[in-house]
Amino acid sequence: MPSDPNTAEAPALAAGAIGSNSVTVNWTAPQSDRDLSGYDLHWRRAADTSWTEVRGIASTETSYTITGLDAATAYRVQVRAVLAGEAGGWSPVTRVETMPTTEPTDAGASQTTTPGAPVTFQIATTPNSVTVTWEPALDPAITGFELQWRLESATTWNEVTGISPTATAYTVTGLESSTGYTVRVRAVAGDVAHTWSPTIAVATPAISSPPVPVFSIVAGDTSYDEGDGEVAFTLSTADSVPEAVTVTVYVRESGTMLAGSERLYHVSVGVANGGTNVSLTVGLEDDADDEPDSTVFATILARVGYHIAASSTASTTVTDDD
Repeated sequence: MPSDPNTAEAPALAAGAIGSNSVTVNWTAPQSDRDLSGYDLHWRRAADTSWTEVRGIASTETSYTITGLDAATAYRVQVRAVLAGEAGGWSPVTRVETMPTTEPTDAGASQTTTPGAPVTFQIATTPNSVTVTWEPALDPAITGFELQWRLESATTWNEVTGISPTATAYTVTGLESSTGYTVRVRAVAGDVAHTWSPTIAVATPAISSPPVPVFSIVAGDTSYDEGDGEVAFTLSTADSVPEAVTVTVYVRESGTMLAGSERLYHVSVGVANGGTNVSLTVGLEDDADDEPDSTVFATILARVGYHIAASSTASTTVTDDD
């Protein structure tokens, strides 16, 4: 779909010259039949949420220098065009990071001071791990990262060194569930350790118990003939079965149609995701005796590893064929 000629396209924004306390950004003018009034720009520290606005940049300009910034700090910048007094859409966010400052040494040479801390912007947890994510290093002098973590109640840090300079995340494993921890990260430039990030408090979640499936039972048919040789029941659950379980079923009857003396059945149910059905068959004795019809009942008995639904008993009728 062609773009609306009455709407200002978002300029393409890119970082230009970067100093310790300033950043220059460049953009391309939008293509439009309407008069270009000028540009608006806003910027913020990466760790902040509020923007600093710069309005009324001349229409002839395609760059702007932001001054008064902190050294070795990540910032976010966006720009938009204004056509005939109507503001268009903001450009995608451009990430820039100011350079570290330099200070004279006693010998008259200059040395690099420690840049700011990495911006830690996300924490993910499992019952036994914490993953810390930070923004990529833009300073080419950074040679790696270090991470420290400890129990919230402890005073001694556990330290992880030698994290790659291209890394943007690290997972601390082997933690206790339902436990508070604190974590922090810093960049390293050769032998120079940078400032630690703010300490982040995080709690690992509890280990959730696997769901217990609830089973019900129904007869395969409302009636069977003695000559069928067996009757069938179906054990069902709408729940996932996280681990194999054995469901115990007690079978009895009102007459004398069942074969053998076994009346307690142990039905194995394998692991299943999102529900499952398992069949139970009970043998019939097809004899020549003239006998009354029999009602066969199958009842799920309570055992460890599953629950019983309200429909825990099913029945079917077996008719004599003699």
